[in-house]
Amino acid sequence: MEPNSKTVLAKNIAGEITLASRASDTMRKWRQIFGASQIELARELGVSASVVSDYESGRRKSPGTTFVKKFVEALLSIDERNGSNVASKFIVRSDSEAILDLRELLSPIKASKFVKIIDGEVLANKNLLGKNLMGYTIIDSIQAILTLSERELRNIYGSSTESFAP
Repeated sequence: MEPNSKTVLAKNIAGEITLASRASDTMRKWRQIFGASQIELARELGVSASVVSDYESGRRKSPGTTFVKKFVEALLSIDERNGSNVASKFIVRSDSEAILDLRELLSPIKASKFVKIIDGEVLANKNLLGKNLMGYTIIDSIQAILTLSERELRNIYGSSTESFAP
Protein backbone atom coordinates (compact mmCIF):
# COMPACT_ATOMS: atom_id res chain seq x y z
CA MET A 1 0.00 0.00 0.00
CA GLU A 2 1.37 3.40 -0.95
CA PRO A 3 2.34 5.57 2.06
CA ASN A 4 0.48 8.57 0.59
CA SER A 5 -2.78 6.65 0.20
CA LYS A 6 -2.46 5.44 3.79
CA THR A 7 -2.04 9.06 4.91
CA VAL A 8 -5.17 10.10 3.02
CA LEU A 9 -7.13 7.26 4.61
CA ALA A 10 -5.85 8.22 8.07
CA LYS A 11 -6.88 11.85 7.53
CA ASN A 12 -10.34 10.81 6.32
CA ILE A 13 -10.95 8.60 9.36
CA ALA A 14 -9.56 11.20 11.78
CA GLY A 15 -11.68 13.90 10.15
CA GLU A 16 -14.81 11.79 10.43
CA ILE A 17 -14.15 11.15 14.13
CA THR A 18 -13.32 14.79 14.85
CA LEU A 19 -16.38 16.16 13.05
CA ALA A 20 -18.85 13.54 14.29
CA SER A 21 -21.64 14.65 16.58
CA ARG A 22 -20.80 11.59 18.71
CA ALA A 23 -17.09 10.83 18.35
CA SER A 24 -17.60 7.81 20.62
CA ASP A 25 -19.87 6.06 18.10
CA THR A 26 -17.54 6.84 15.21
CA MET A 27 -14.50 5.56 17.08
CA ARG A 28 -16.32 2.31 17.89
CA LYS A 29 -17.47 1.98 14.30
CA TRP A 30 -13.92 2.27 12.94
CA ARG A 31 -12.48 -0.09 15.53
CA GLN A 32 -15.10 -2.66 14.54
CA ILE A 33 -14.51 -2.11 10.82
CA PHE A 34 -10.82 -2.85 11.39
CA GLY A 35 -11.76 -5.90 13.46
CA ALA A 36 -9.69 -4.86 16.46
CA SER A 37 -10.76 -5.66 20.00
CA GLN A 38 -10.67 -2.94 22.65
CA ILE A 39 -7.85 -4.85 24.36
CA GLU A 40 -5.78 -5.12 21.17
CA LEU A 41 -6.30 -1.44 20.37
CA ALA A 42 -5.48 -0.39 23.94
CA ARG A 43 -2.28 -2.43 23.84
CA GLU A 44 -1.28 -0.73 20.58
CA LEU A 45 -2.06 2.69 22.07
CA GLY A 46 -0.24 1.93 25.33
CA VAL A 47 -3.33 2.59 27.46
CA SER A 48 -5.68 0.39 29.45
CA ALA A 49 -8.69 -1.18 27.74
CA SER A 50 -10.92 0.88 30.03
CA VAL A 51 -9.64 4.06 28.34
CA VAL A 52 -10.79 2.78 24.93
CA SER A 53 -14.06 1.60 26.46
CA ASP A 54 -14.63 4.96 28.14
CA TYR A 55 -14.08 6.86 24.87
CA GLU A 56 -16.37 4.52 22.92
CA SER A 57 -19.15 4.69 25.51
CA GLY A 58 -18.94 8.47 25.87
CA ARG A 59 -17.89 8.29 29.54
CA ARG A 60 -14.83 10.36 28.64
CA LYS A 61 -15.28 13.66 26.87
CA SER A 62 -14.50 13.74 23.19
CA PRO A 63 -10.88 12.91 22.50
CA GLY A 64 -8.50 15.60 21.39
CA THR A 65 -6.85 15.59 18.00
CA THR A 66 -3.65 14.08 19.41
CA PHE A 67 -5.52 11.04 20.75
CA VAL A 68 -7.56 10.70 17.54
CA LYS A 69 -4.33 10.70 15.51
CA LYS A 70 -2.84 7.97 17.74
CA PHE A 71 -6.12 6.03 17.60
CA VAL A 72 -6.17 6.02 13.80
CA GLU A 73 -2.46 5.20 13.55
CA ALA A 74 -3.00 2.28 15.94
CA LEU A 75 -5.85 0.90 13.81
CA LEU A 76 -3.74 1.16 10.67
CA SER A 77 -0.76 -0.42 12.42
CA ILE A 78 -2.86 -3.38 13.59
CA ASP A 79 -4.28 -3.74 10.09
CA GLU A 80 -0.82 -3.58 8.52
CA ARG A 81 0.37 -6.45 10.74
CA ASN A 82 -2.66 -8.39 9.49
CA GLY A 83 -1.87 -7.74 5.81
CA SER A 84 -3.62 -4.38 5.33
CA ASN A 85 -6.77 -6.18 4.25
CA VAL A 86 -9.15 -3.60 5.69
CA ALA A 87 -7.27 -0.45 4.69
CA SER A 88 -6.84 -1.72 1.13
CA LYS A 89 -10.63 -1.74 0.74
CA PHE A 90 -10.73 2.00 1.40
CA ILE A 91 -7.69 3.00 -0.63
CA VAL A 92 -8.33 4.59 -3.97
CA ARG A 93 -5.48 5.61 -6.22
CA SER A 94 -4.82 9.28 -5.60
CA ASP A 95 -4.56 9.91 -9.34
CA SER A 96 -7.89 8.24 -10.09
CA GLU A 97 -10.65 10.51 -11.31
CA ALA A 98 -13.09 7.59 -11.30
CA ILE A 99 -13.90 7.57 -7.58
CA LEU A 100 -15.77 10.73 -6.68
CA ASP A 101 -16.60 9.80 -3.08
CA LEU A 102 -16.41 6.79 -0.78
CA ARG A 103 -18.00 6.61 2.68
CA GLU A 104 -18.93 4.20 5.43
CA LEU A 105 -22.09 5.27 7.25
CA LEU A 106 -22.33 5.49 11.04
CA SER A 107 -25.69 3.75 10.99
CA PRO A 108 -27.68 1.99 8.27
CA ILE A 109 -30.05 3.95 6.06
CA LYS A 110 -32.79 2.57 3.83
CA ALA A 111 -31.76 2.61 0.18
CA SER A 112 -35.06 4.32 -0.72
CA LYS A 113 -34.34 7.14 1.75
CA PHE A 114 -30.78 7.52 0.45
CA VAL A 115 -32.04 7.80 -3.14
CA LYS A 116 -34.52 10.47 -2.05
CA ILE A 117 -31.88 12.46 -0.10
CA ILE A 118 -29.52 12.60 -3.09
CA ASP A 119 -32.40 13.17 -5.51
CA GLY A 120 -31.32 10.04 -7.36
CA GLU A 121 -33.02 7.90 -9.92
CA VAL A 122 -33.05 4.11 -9.67
CA LEU A 123 -32.39 2.56 -13.06
CA ALA A 124 -32.00 -1.08 -12.04
CA ASN A 125 -32.70 -3.41 -9.12
CA LYS A 126 -35.56 -1.39 -7.66
CA ASN A 127 -36.32 -4.43 -5.51
CA LEU A 128 -33.31 -3.47 -3.36
CA LEU A 129 -34.80 -0.14 -2.24
CA GLY A 130 -36.06 -1.72 0.98
CA LYS A 131 -32.56 -2.80 2.02
CA ASN A 132 -30.27 -0.90 4.39
CA LEU A 133 -27.07 0.70 3.12
CA MET A 134 -23.93 0.72 5.28
CA GLY A 135 -21.92 2.96 2.97
CA TYR A 136 -21.62 4.17 -0.58
CA THR A 137 -19.20 4.73 -3.43
CA ILE A 138 -19.84 7.35 -6.09
CA ILE A 139 -18.15 6.39 -9.34
CA ASP A 140 -17.70 8.14 -12.65
CA SER A 141 -18.31 4.96 -14.64
CA ILE A 142 -16.74 6.26 -17.85
CA GLN A 143 -13.56 7.28 -16.01
CA ALA A 144 -13.53 3.94 -14.18
CA ILE A 145 -13.65 2.02 -17.45
CA LEU A 146 -11.00 4.22 -19.06
CA THR A 147 -8.52 4.53 -16.19
CA LEU A 148 -8.82 1.66 -13.72
CA SER A 149 -7.32 -1.78 -14.07
CA GLU A 150 -9.48 -4.90 -13.91
CA ARG A 151 -8.19 -5.54 -10.36
CA GLU A 152 -9.11 -2.01 -9.25
CA LEU A 153 -12.60 -2.35 -10.73
CA ARG A 154 -13.04 -5.68 -8.94
CA ASN A 155 -11.92 -4.07 -5.67
CA ILE A 156 -14.51 -1.33 -6.04
CA TYR A 157 -17.39 -3.67 -6.78
CA GLY A 158 -16.25 -6.61 -4.70
CA SER A 159 -14.67 -5.06 -1.61
CA SER A 160 -17.58 -6.08 0.59
CA THR A 161 -19.08 -9.53 0.88
CA GLU A 162 -22.41 -7.87 1.58
CA SER A 163 -23.45 -4.75 -0.27
CA PHE A 164 -26.51 -4.23 1.87
CA ALA A 165 -27.19 -4.67 5.56
CA PRO A 166 -30.13 -6.91 6.49
